[in-house]
This record gives sequence, C-alpha cells and structure tokens, in this order.
Amino acid sequence: MIVVEGDGTAQEYAGGYTEAMRQRAASGGAERAAPRPEAKAAQAPARAAQRPTKLSFKEQREADELPARMEKLAAEARKLEAALADPALYARDQTAFAAAAARVEAVRAELAEAEERWLDLEMKREELARGRP
Repeated sequence: MIVVEGDGTAQEYAGGYTEAMRQRAASGGAERAAPRPEAKAAQAPARAAQRPTKLSFKEQREADELPARMEKLAAEARKLEAALADPALYARDQTAFAAAAARVEAVRAELAEAEERWLDLEMKREELARGRP
C-alpha cells in the first residue's frame, strides 16, 4: 500500500490499510502526517499578498455604468413628477395618474438602490486603494 504523507511524500507499506497504519505508527510516521504550525504560519502571508487591489471586472463595469443609469432614472422621475404636478391630469385620466404615481415611486426606489450600490462600490474602491480588504 502506498500512503501519501501530510508533507507531500509517499511511503510504501506492506499489507493493507490496517497494516500500513500499524507500521506507520511504529516508525513515527503518524507524527510526520500532522500539519506543522510553521507551515500554516507561512501560508498566511501568501494569502494576504493575494488580496485584490482593485475592483473586479464586473464591479468596475457596474461602477462605470451606474452614474449614467442614475441620471436616466432621475430624469424619468423629474418627468413623471412634472406630469403629476398637472392638476388637470387626475380630472382627465385617473388611470394615467395612478400609473404615473406608481411609476414615480418605483423609479425613486430604483434610483435610491442604484445610489446605494454606487456608494458601496466607491467605498470598496477607496478601501482597496488604501490597502485594506
């Protein structure tokens, strides 16, 4: 039986699994299989070096597109608010008034969500620029 040890080496043992474990324990191989604390400590700085230093492609693209989307939503909200400001609209067409009122609320919510996402991405960009995850 061939057993791969924790340090990446392979050891050949005669017999099956039980015999291999018995021989391994007798030869001190069980201690070799235990991970060494030094190895784990050496891996930690490697992970720190792999932290991203900028936004992902998807996040960068989203951050670039959000200002135009927010402006479009703000313009739509202004247009709907101007239509709702017309006192004759309700008298003329109550369903159009209700639809415009519902749409302006939806646009405001969508705009608030887009602004929040933009703010989150900007904060993340600043943190990454300062070197914090």
